[in-house]
Amino acid sequence: TLVLYFGYEKHWTKRRKLSDFVNVPHDLLPYFNDYKLNVFEIAWLDDDTVAKFQSDFKYVADFFVQMRKHKNYKPNNWLITHVAAFLDLMSILTGDYRFTQSYNVNLERSATDMKIPFLDEVENRGIEKGRAEGREQGREQNLIENIRAVMDSLQVTAEKAMDILKIPTNKYQYFLEQLQTSK
Repeated sequence: TLVLYFGYEKHWTKRRKLSDFVNVPHDLLPYFNDYKLNVFEIAWLDDDTVAKFQSDFKYVADFFVQMRKHKNYKPNNWLITHVAAFLDLMSILTGDYRFTQSYNVNLERSATDMKIPFLDEVENRGIEKGRAEGREQGREQNLIENIRAVMDSLQVTAEKAMDILKIPTNKYQYFLEQLQTSK
């Protein structure tokens, strides 16, 4: 029996042979096959052993070894052949479904030069992108309010107000539409 153990916080501590599970009377020991569990502790492999893997399993082993050693993961430049299957496996083994969620067809097509996404960095980039979009929307909302204020206080058209506020002319149409929809 072969067991792949992916725990990286502590070594395998469970039983490793059948006789550890059952009490065999002394007279029956000559007839008893004491089946052994062959446990491979993936996170406890050395770097040379991990480097010898030729399949996508190299990424799996490297991930768990790094998590054991450093408590985080920094991807290597190895190639992933079966991207979707690899990401599904990592989701199952880690319980982190960002692996599966990060999959798309373009990722599969570019597997020849792909690094596994460093998920926290990917997530943080998404958060930062959302914040930047929020700031941009806030700036646009302020400009719309300023355009209205100039229009009301100086009794001018929207175009004249945008000119006074030095809004580029290529943005006029966008802000005119925003002024119409946010009345």
